[in-house]
Amino acid sequence: MNNKHDIRKKYLSIRAAIDDATQKVASDTICQHIQTLNAYQTAQHIGFYHAVGKEVCLKPLQLNAELEHKHTYLPVIQPQGTLLFIKYQNQDPLVQNLFCIQEPIAAHQKPFPMEELDLLLVPLVAFDNHGTRLGRGKAYYDKTLLIAKPKKLIGVAYACQSYPDILPRNEWDIPLDAIVTENAVQWFN
Repeated sequence: MNNKHDIRKKYLSIRAAIDDATQKVASDTICQHIQTLNAYQTAQHIGFYHAVGKEVCLKPLQLNAELEHKHTYLPVIQPQGTLLFIKYQNQDPLVQNLFCIQEPIAAHQKPFPMEELDLLLVPLVAFDNHGTRLGRGKAYYDKTLLIAKPKKLIGVAYACQSYPDILPRNEWDIPLDAIVTENAVQWFN
């Protein structure tokens, strides 16, 4: 299996099979690991995502960041296939986008510049030991990261999403600085 479509299909199936209790424990552990990172502790502007399905839930970490007076942002999909990051706090209203993902209401809000994010936490379908991230296939993060990159780009996943070989990488794929799972933090750069 060496094409992105087949790998994505297999690893989406693996992730979907995670039971709710395991997902909660693993997500909480991942949030705790991220909290210990210097990249998190020193960050003032952090890009999060709103978990869908069985993605790692970062809600406890996002709430913690707010308590620590950090600025938190969520992505909003743009028609041209990129993402804008909009300031978000727990009580702010969310709307459902065309993929049924909750996002902040972008109207009347100025997006935060990607290159000024101290840390961007990104979901993924699979990852390898070289910092390659395989996403859901729409390339929203890839297109956005080609325009500007945050100071630190950290992938968030369950250990079972680790691909044992080298994932196929296109020239537009931006490598991760690190991956955080419930088992470990692995830095690539």
